[in-house]
Amino acid sequence: MSLISVKTPSEYTESVKAEFQSLADNFSVQGLVGYQDFEKGIVEVKIQRSPRMKNDTPKDFKLRLLGFLPPKSVKCFWNFQVRRVGTDLVIQSGECIKYMAHEQSKTKKLSTKPPKDTHEYT
Repeated sequence: MSLISVKTPSEYTESVKAEFQSLADNFSVQGLVGYQDFEKGIVEVKIQRSPRMKNDTPKDFKLRLLGFLPPKSVKCFWNFQVRRVGTDLVIQSGECIKYMAHEQSKTKKLSTKPPKDTHEYT
C-alpha cells in the first residue's frame, strides 16, 4: 500500500478549529424520558446501551439534560439534539418518537359489586 499526494494543513485556521469544536459539542440523544422538573428545567433520559459482547445483557444509563419539554413527556421515547455547554447537556430541539404505554398493574381492580350474571338467593 502506498499513499500518494496526502496533504495536511500546516496549521488549522481559527474558523476550522471553531467548526471542529462545534461538531464535537453537538450530540444526538435517543432515550426514554423518565423524569422532568418543570421548575428547574431538568429532564432525565434513560438510554439503553447495546451489549458489547454477544451474550451480554443490554445495560441502561441515565443522562441529565437541561431544558423543557411539553407536559406528559414522561414515558415517551424522544430523539434530542443537545449541545454541550461546559459540563451540561442542553436540549436544542427534540421530537417525540413513540409514546410508551403505562405498564399494567399485576393486581386486578377490586370491586365490591357482585358480577351482573350472578343471582342471589334469599
